[in-house]
Amino acid sequence: MRQGVGVAGEKEEAKTVCFFFGDFSGAGGAERSAISIANGLAGNGYRVILLSLVSDNRFFFRVDERIKCVSLFDRKISIKLNIFAVLTGIRLFCKKERVAIWIDVDPIVSSISLPALAFLKVRHISWEHFNFKNALGRRMRRLGRYMAAQFADAIVVLTKQDERLWLDALNPKARISVIYNPSPFDNVFNDHSRKDGRLIISIGRLIKLKGYDLLIDAWQLIRRDCANGWSVVVIGDGPEKPFLEQKIKALGLSETFLLVGRKNDVASYYEKADLFCLSSLAEGLPMVLIEAQAYGVPCVSFNCLTGPSEIIEHGVNGLLVDCGDVVGLANALRLMMEDQDMRTRMSSASIVAKRKFNRQDIIARWCRLFAEISHDK
Repeated sequence: MRQGVGVAGEKEEAKTVCFFFGDFSGAGGAERSAISIANGLAGNGYRVILLSLVSDNRFFFRVDERIKCVSLFDRKISIKLNIFAVLTGIRLFCKKERVAIWIDVDPIVSSISLPALAFLKVRHISWEHFNFKNALGRRMRRLGRYMAAQFADAIVVLTKQDERLWLDALNPKARISVIYNPSPFDNVFNDHSRKDGRLIISIGRLIKLKGYDLLIDAWQLIRRDCANGWSVVVIGDGPEKPFLEQKIKALGLSETFLLVGRKNDVASYYEKADLFCLSSLAEGLPMVLIEAQAYGVPCVSFNCLTGPSEIIEHGVNGLLVDCGDVVGLANALRLMMEDQDMRTRMSSASIVAKRKFNRQDIIARWCRLFAEISHDK
């Protein structure tokens, strides 16, 4: 078992919370949100552990020094071929560390942690990071969701839409709690009243689900009549990059539609942006919209399942477009591009609306959930 950062100033009476995931060293939204909440709990007196199935514990996101970071195995293994070792390892770890609250950072790992921890006095939470309608092609995620609904103490979902999907599909015995992911940017302000850099940005993995091919199609429609100095910059990498590059070139958009790859300093792009566009066909709770809102960047988004409609109030702090409607996306972008007063007004509204994603309020909501399930029979 590989161990990373130790707990500084640990108190014996502190309640131990263990977050469990495949590998916390990744750069995805689940890792970012989980580590943000873990850091907050560590700052609120909890003893916190990040337990990866396999990890080198070299984290992309900052981990509080008080958090204990452990990898169950030091190399990638087949869970099917090593199921007994996995289940035994999880159970022994939980007992050794005297874990009070166990959080699966994706229902897919609930499929192994729930049987591993059966009959132990530990409160079990399964944390959904996408939406119930989409298992991303993984049957184990569907199994984990079903098991969590029946045997976990609580399921945390990211949106009210997803709460309804879970309730309608599984009628869970577990309580369902809606807890938003927190904004990673606190106390930032971007004055859009004098901004006219004519820059639209989008941030995400270059995969089919993110709909960047549709954004390119929408941009081609806009370029015909009103782009006039505007450009689109997409930050991110992924398997669709060669296809998207070829499409951009074939449509003659190479000078105004740029794929710049993955960047560590996304804040600098938010600071420069006049608009943010989300062309995803499905989401959980899109962090990029929350981040854009924190910087006062007005957003145009497909109204996909789930999340955009709980971040964007249509016509107030952004515009929502029917999912997959390329012409509608082009029209919404065009409307915002041509009206600086609208952009300024929506920027101010975005800064007000971001308050519901305040990190301290969300940490407090997690603490209330711990108290609630601790008192359940």
